[in-house]
This record gives sequence, structure tokens and C-alpha cells, in this order.
Amino acid sequence: MLGFREMSESDSLEASDSQPLLEACGHCGADLDVTELEPLDEIVCPECKAVSRARLYLKNYRIESVLGSGGMGSVYKARDLNLNREVALKVINREFSSDPEHWRKFEEEARITALVNHPNVVKVFSFGSDHGVLFIAMELADKGNFDELMTLQGRIAEAQALEVGIQVAEGLRAAHKRGLIHRDVKPGNILFTDAHTAKIVDFGLACLADEAAEARGEVWGTPYYVAPEKLNHEPEDFRSDIYSLGATLFHAIAGRPPHEAETASMVALKHIKSKAVSLQAFAPDVSSATAFVINRMLQKDPDARYQTYAELVEHLTYARNKLLGEIGGAYKPRSHVTLESESQQSLMAWIVLIVLVLLAAGGTGLFVFREKIFKKEESRGATAGQAVQPAIAEVNVEERYAQARKLLCGGDYEKADRIFAEMASRPNLPQPLGRWILLHQGMAALLARNTGEARQAFKRLQQRGMFSLDPSDKALSNLFIETGRLLSENNPVSADFAKTYNSGDCEAVALFLFALNDWQLSQFDDAGALFQAFINSDPEPPFQWISDYKPIARKYLEDFAVYRKISAKAAGAATLEARTGVLAELARIKSPPLLPGKLPEKLQQLQDDLTQAITREKSAADQKRTFELTVEHERQSRILSDAKAKFLKWVEGMQYDEARVAIQGVQVTFPDLENEKTALLKKSQWLQGFKTTLMSDLSGSGYPQPVVKRTGATISGVAHKATKSQIEIQTPYGNVVVLWQEMSPATLLSMADYFTLRNTQPDAIADRCWLSGVYAFQNGLQKQGVALLNKAAEKKVEYRDLLPLFVESPAQ
Repeated sequence: MLGFREMSESDSLEASDSQPLLEACGHCGADLDVTELEPLDEIVCPECKAVSRARLYLKNYRIESVLGSGGMGSVYKARDLNLNREVALKVINREFSSDPEHWRKFEEEARITALVNHPNVVKVFSFGSDHGVLFIAMELADKGNFDELMTLQGRIAEAQALEVGIQVAEGLRAAHKRGLIHRDVKPGNILFTDAHTAKIVDFGLACLADEAAEARGEVWGTPYYVAPEKLNHEPEDFRSDIYSLGATLFHAIAGRPPHEAETASMVALKHIKSKAVSLQAFAPDVSSATAFVINRMLQKDPDARYQTYAELVEHLTYARNKLLGEIGGAYKPRSHVTLESESQQSLMAWIVLIVLVLLAAGGTGLFVFREKIFKKEESRGATAGQAVQPAIAEVNVEERYAQARKLLCGGDYEKADRIFAEMASRPNLPQPLGRWILLHQGMAALLARNTGEARQAFKRLQQRGMFSLDPSDKALSNLFIETGRLLSENNPVSADFAKTYNSGDCEAVALFLFALNDWQLSQFDDAGALFQAFINSDPEPPFQWISDYKPIARKYLEDFAVYRKISAKAAGAATLEARTGVLAELARIKSPPLLPGKLPEKLQQLQDDLTQAITREKSAADQKRTFELTVEHERQSRILSDAKAKFLKWVEGMQYDEARVAIQGVQVTFPDLENEKTALLKKSQWLQGFKTTLMSDLSGSGYPQPVVKRTGATISGVAHKATKSQIEIQTPYGNVVVLWQEMSPATLLSMADYFTLRNTQPDAIADRCWLSGVYAFQNGLQKQGVALLNKAAEKKVEYRDLLPLFVESPAQ
């Protein structure tokens, strides 16, 4: 291999054993010690104080510029002065250059990598050292890397990410055939040589850092992309690279890695990597095919990932082609969350503060002048005998409120909704009861699937604002306002956002409301998480009554578990048999009653999608099977045709046993080919019967008439003896031997007729006629053959069914 040489331990330690590396100052010529400097480091001449660059050459490479640096070392653009070409020169950090064992391992992997010749693998040209500096010369790929592209674009277009994934997988596949695994697949190790070509680089470099990292309780590799098995000190194989590639593609498409982890601590990473991830959770606009492939690549268990690169490339290609086929459809913008800027938040805070000051001033004025303002109205009310009415009304409202809550807990959502709506319309309700009634009206409307009414109730709840200026009521007032705002907008509420709510007080009810809201919007994953959070909540007095709604949440959660289980099965069903099983299970699930609303609709859509997928797959399978059968039929037909050519050659030489063997060994499975094979075997059997019968007749009584050879020569005498290979004819001049294949077919047919005429048994005559007819047909004597075969069929019924083998087909 170009540039490689055997390296010894003395080579690896030459920096410490040899003389210092001196370079001349470009200004005054003084010797400068650059042994400990890295290429292109600045050095100040102690003599003339001029600044120059150190170590511009490593062996036959002239270093021109820095391309980048990383944990293993730095990469320079350099020129190979021997071959006059530009290369990328990777200079390994000195901490990895002082250990002879590291050198040996690295050289071994560098040699293997150099054998990998693939358009998606950065080619390794040479490997060596110069005064203790270990370097490797590689193909120059200076059009940036995937990490830089991700930083520039934020989120990579799905089709572009899939194309990069396909190319990198192909490169890893080629390396794996040489026994290489990468160990550190990440965006920074995916380079570009042009706008369309991605290449994987740095095979084997990770092996130099593994031991040192493990000694520190850390793991070598970028935490975002390292496979879980590495954290558990389990053996790595190519499936670990598949995980890292999946994490890279996840990051590219979602704009964030599958696991946020800045730490290199194994303990912390094990905890983080134990959690399952889903690409759809962070990239909801991603296609289902792409999500399926990347989610499978990121399975924690290596056995659940792809087991071959061939299958991975096939699925990535399918996802890309399916996506490109749908690009002509309508554009769907990515969903996003709009956040207030810091300046907007500051402005809003001032507005709220001013409003609160005004409200406080107004309240103070009302309190100071309350007697003058309300005196006339109070006396008028007392005169009417209505002084006790507010207390009576409050009791009636509370009783009605309790009745409506009881109906709600019992599942009569429509009736509860009507009662809450009637109460919410009353004026002068005591607070905070009035706000609770309005909140429950929205809750009951959501449960009754009256979403329009629910939005209006929550909108009114928001618009009512704060019900009290008492600081102790602030949290409850904020709950009503914020819950009303969120639920009046007809948007889902993220389960992550809801984590900011305190499940130990009044805010627990918001978890239940958010769950109901998301359920109605078909956001079942978030809804399920919220229902579970609500069930896990423990609101303390005076809000413990909120737990009365947990049985309702449990029913939703039970249905959600059913939905999640069957959805996961549907997503993971990779075969026709698996999808058919999921479809049957779906039919069973739909038979017991589910909560009304979006979930049954979702399950019906899932059932329809599965049905269509199964129909398409069956059609595709039928087409594939038809194609495979056609190809297999052609293959078997060629084999039989070759055997048939040998068969005819043996038949021409009257070596019928050999002809039968030539056909008998052919394996065919198609009926038409089996029929043809059977016919040929029968013909060989009948032809052998013709020859055997004639041999017996000649050896028994002889044939006294002249015989004619194929050449036309006539031999007068008595043919009195026959063997498998020849016939002996007794002439006045002695015995003459003639091979069977030298005999004229017409003469052999005359011989057979001669002996047939001397037979008196009808069945024997039929058998002889049939054998002679087959021989005549096989040797071009069709007219005689038809006559003999028909004669045999007239005398023996069993030959009638065999007659079409000759009469209705061309002569063989």
C-alpha cells in the first residue's frame, strides 16, 4: 500500500530518543527548536525576534493551512511533494503518540481502512510519523461537514438528510465488509467533497481514546450519538454504528439530538439513554417512513435495530423515494411555538402592574366612601325584605354545584353541562365559586364533546380576570386566567409544558383539563401523559375534591393504553403476516365500547390504513411472486433444455439408458416442465424397450434378410446375435459386426416388423407396434410411426391416452 511501512517501538518513541528538531529562522537563519510545537504554531526567534511558522513539513508533506481540529488532533490541508497532490493530513495529539501499543493498533486499523475503496469513505493514502508526531494522509474533502451544515440550517430537509444517511450507510457497509466498525459516527465525521457526495472519515481513531476515557469513568464518543451498549461495557459491533448514524439523522431532521446530554459521565449517560425516543415527538412533520427507519436505528437493544446494512440502505432508500414521490403535494408548514421576547415580557409586566395599581386605588376609594355610595340601595333592599336573599342564593348555588359535580363524576356529562351553563349565567355569583362553575362548564362541555361551547366557557373564564386582590387568592386567580387562555385557543397543550404545574394544589385540575383538550384534538400521546400526571397528582386540602375526577381519567388512560399498544404494533409490523395480525386485533379491540369521539375515529383510520397497506402489499407480493416464478421457470426451462440436448445426442446413438439418466437428474417443479420431463423419460423407456426386444429377437432366432447401413451399404447374411453396442451378421465370408448407430432406421424398423408378424399374442403385438411406432417417430419416419401407434391403440386401450404425445405434437 502506497506510503505505508512497518513501524517499530523505536519509531514511536523517536521524539524522546532523537536529537531535537531544529528549523532555521527565515529571517536570520538561527536554529529554532520546534520539537514540541504543532504544525503552523507561531515561534519567536530568540535572536532577531521575528515571528515565523513552525513545522511546515512532515516528511514529504508540505502543510498549507488548517482545516479543523478535534479531540484526536488537527487536520491540515497539505501537498504530497512526491505525488504532487493535495491531501488532508490528520496530525494525532501527542498524548496518543507516546504509547507503542496505541501506535500498533492505530497502524493496523489504518492499513485496513486503506483497503476500503468506496466513494462514500474518505480514502487513506499513507500513515507515518515525524519526530514523535503521528500523522495520517487522507483524501481531501474540503467542502465542509454535516455538523457545519446542521449549524447553518438548523434543521436539514428530510430528503437531504436521507440522502446523506444512504451514502454514509453505504460507506459503513463497505468498511464493515473489511471487518471495520467506526465507533464514533457523528455529523463532524461526515465530510462533503461536493454538494451531492458525503463521505465518512476517521475509522479506528476512537480506539486510541477508549482506554483513557474508560479509566476516567467516561465514554469516548460524542454523548449525543454514542450507542447504549458502549455505556454498559458490552461488545460493540456494526449495529453500534447504525445507532450513531440514526442519532445523527435524528439531530439533522429534528434540529436537536435524540437525547440532550452534555456530560461524558457513563452513569449519567446510562440514565439518559435508557429512555425511548420518537422522531415524531420533535419533528411532527416528518414522514412516517422516515420516522420508522430512524426510530428503529435508535432502538436501545441492538437486536431490535437493523441486522444488516443492506436492509438499512433499502429502507432509507424507500423512505427517500416515497418522500420525493410526494413532494408535488401541498406544502405543509412546520408547526412551531411562538414565544414572547424578553422585551415583550417586560412590557406586559409593566401593563399588569399599572392595572393592579389602578384596581387597588379604585378598591380603596370604594371602601372609604362605601356608606355614601351604597346607603340608598341597602335601605331599599331592606325595605323589600330581601336582606337574607344573598345567603339563600349562595346555598342554592352550592347545592346545585355539588349536584352537577356528582352528575359529572357519574358520567352524565350532558346534564352536568346544562346545569353548569345555567349557573354560570347567574349574576353576582360568590367568588371563587363562580369561577369554579365556569371552569366546570368548560370541563363538562369537553367531556360531552361540545368543544365549541367549551372554548366559549374558557374564553369567558379568561376574560373575567382576577376575582380578588387578596395575595392569598393570586395563585387561584392566575390558574383560572391562564387555564382559560390556553383552552380557549383550540390548540394542544404540550405535556412538557404542563410539567410546570403544581400537582399538589389547585393546579392539578389543569392537568385534567389539558388532557381532555388534547384528547379532543387527537393529540393522544400528550393527552395520555397528562392523564397519567393527573392520576399521579395528590392535591391537598382544600382541593382534595379534584381527585374525584381520577376515575374518569383512568377510563381515558385505559383506552389510551389500548390505542398506544395497537399503534405501536401497527408501526412495528414490518411483514404482511404481522400487519394482518394487527388488523385482526384491531377488529377485536373495536368490539367493546370505547370512549366516544376522536379515538374510535383514529382506530378506524388505522384500520383503513392497514387494510390498504395489506392490499397493496399482497398485490406487490403477488407481482413479486409472479416475477420470481417467471424467472424460476425460465431457469428450470434452460436446465431442462440443456438436458434435452444431451438426451437427443444419446438417443441418436441408440444409448437409451444414458438418455434416460440425462433427463432423470433434472429437478423441475412447474407442471408443464414436469410433463415434458415425464414424456421424455417415457420415450427413453419405450426406445430402450424397442432396442431390448430387438436384441432378444435377433439373438433368439436371427434375421435372415439383408441389412442396410446408414451409409447405404447392404450386407447379405443372417443377423443372429445382438448386444447393447452391436449386431453380428453371419455372411459367407465370416461374421460382420455393425454398431447399432450405424444401422439404417428403416432396416431396424423392418427387423421389428419381421418379428412382430411372427407373434400371435394380441397384447404382445400391440406392445411391439407401440415400441416400433415410438422408434419410427423418433427417427423421422412419421408416416410409419403414426400407422404403428394407431394400430397399437386399436389393439390395447391404454395406448389411446398416450397417443397425443405423438400425434398432436411435432416430431422429436
